[in-house]
Amino acid sequence: MSKILKLPQDIVNQIAAGEVIERPSSVVKELLDNAIDSGAEKIKIRIKSGGKRLIEVSDNGSGIDGDMLEQALEPHATSKIVSLEDLNSLMTLGFRGEALSTIASVAKVTIASKSENQETAKQITSSYGEKKEITDVARDTGTTVTVEDLFEEIPARMKFLKSDETEYRKIIETVTPYLVLHPEIHFTLEKDGRVIYNLPRIEGASAGQLVESRISEVNRGDFVKDMVTVFSDGAGIKVVGLVAHPRHHSQRPTTTQMFVNNRPIYDKGLYRSVLSGYGRFIPHGEKVPFLLNIVIEPHLVDVNVHPRKEEVRFMNPYRVFTAVEDAIKAALESEVKNYNENGDMTISSDMDSDEIAYNRLRASGNVRKLKDQRSQFESSFLKSPTEIRFNKPSRSTQIQNSLNFSKSIISDSSDGEADHRDSGVISEFRSVHQVFNKYIIAEMEEEMWVIDQHAAAERISFERLKNNIKNGADIQELLVPTHIPLEDSEISYVNENIGFFEKIGFGIKTVENGVLITAVPSEFTGVPIENVFKAIFELTDQSLDLANNFKKAQEDILATVACHTSIRSKQRLDTAECESLIRQLMACKNSYSCPHGRPIVWRMSLTEIDKNFDRTY
Repeated sequence: MSKILKLPQDIVNQIAAGEVIERPSSVVKELLDNAIDSGAEKIKIRIKSGGKRLIEVSDNGSGIDGDMLEQALEPHATSKIVSLEDLNSLMTLGFRGEALSTIASVAKVTIASKSENQETAKQITSSYGEKKEITDVARDTGTTVTVEDLFEEIPARMKFLKSDETEYRKIIETVTPYLVLHPEIHFTLEKDGRVIYNLPRIEGASAGQLVESRISEVNRGDFVKDMVTVFSDGAGIKVVGLVAHPRHHSQRPTTTQMFVNNRPIYDKGLYRSVLSGYGRFIPHGEKVPFLLNIVIEPHLVDVNVHPRKEEVRFMNPYRVFTAVEDAIKAALESEVKNYNENGDMTISSDMDSDEIAYNRLRASGNVRKLKDQRSQFESSFLKSPTEIRFNKPSRSTQIQNSLNFSKSIISDSSDGEADHRDSGVISEFRSVHQVFNKYIIAEMEEEMWVIDQHAAAERISFERLKNNIKNGADIQELLVPTHIPLEDSEISYVNENIGFFEKIGFGIKTVENGVLITAVPSEFTGVPIENVFKAIFELTDQSLDLANNFKKAQEDILATVACHTSIRSKQRLDTAECESLIRQLMACKNSYSCPHGRPIVWRMSLTEIDKNFDRTY
């Protein structure tokens, strides 16, 4: 039996640090919590090399007495609680007393502070847990914590950090909720010597107050200008916030910020209750940006369930989730009512999301989208009750048959028979027709092919873009550069991967509030570039992590770009265009699925057609 030994304190500290300090953004969060709890009206954050070289948070709060500096670096040293009962009434952001001690165990830390009752500021330094003596320094009331060379002497932790830009993006994601929820504080964020945010305090504002001017400065999305105010207060739960107008729904919103008693958190239940509140106002599966602050009695919520204080647990989650859902639903219904009184849009509570979307397009005057939506809307609500339906295989069986059929096309041809696929296969078709401005029907001997024109065009564009990376893109210079407004984290992402975008064929220059597109691939003539980049940033965070999975992320982005350059559903094609599309598809390396994995071709044999009509001859 192995001996049981007590671990040395330095190892204990580093293990504890692993729970609290995951990356540079964790340090920033802990220091921000302390600065805000100190009553600061001005907080400055300095970052170098994504926080790996330097993180400095300076405030003008109440400060720390000089004789308490050394104790501040001890484990579980806190000024926030003194008894177990205090955990039931916590309103401060920090309380565990782990932040400074754990940070000091994995970095070089300097704390300079002056309290109101001190004449001279004091400073203490610590290098990976080894404290040095306290000295006098010059500074006004408040505290400055400087953290340098994070994980430098812990290679096992250092190797898991990402690139400077990736770590900086995580810091931005951590800082942004604080900037929004504390308009009473003057925030400054400096990255590698450049000021990113300089947000003066808003006089008369208080913590937890969502001020539109501050939100607009922090979140640059279009949704900010017409957000809907949410407010409810009852049964000990107050819901305050702003949610996006339903027109701003997307697959992945850029801003989803939740707070409980002014504490930034993430809770899946709250997130689902927000979407439930939108109910019929947005299509199923779509999401919306929002900022919500839940104010609840401290004893009804446990903030001590996560080492980094990123999650909470409600004593009665159903009541909280219901309060959020009802508050959002009431706010949206009020918005729709006001719009009906002042506009020309009618929405019934009995309508589903497709019908609501159709009415919104009609009210907005978006003729092109309205035409695309009309046939879908009419087909949904004006179906004939005597519609003939054949018995058909399940969707999964159809897709599998489609893939097997398309794979057989490729397996029947050798690598050197691309010309055969380009002309020989097509020559076997007796006729080609477009139906519903959406599918191409191609007749072969004993078979009928149904081809999704958009999926086929996506595959063709996708492989052409991949070829651009290998052989150089055909680039179209823009006479007037296109400015695309982006949030700072998105600009950081473009900077980190600018070489990749240039290989595809984009000419990109980052500016203060976004990027300038100076050139595009030749396929992009007439394509709204803003929509392409918006779609790229709607990909999941994992997909956008090029350093983590470069090939997958690269292909996800190419698939998104290809989608926006392709023939669309509802686009009319003549016979020559249909045949050209099929020729190009058959010349692709993969002609059986689009870049998103959906099947392109569905085959129906003449025997199957005859069987549906009970025909035996």
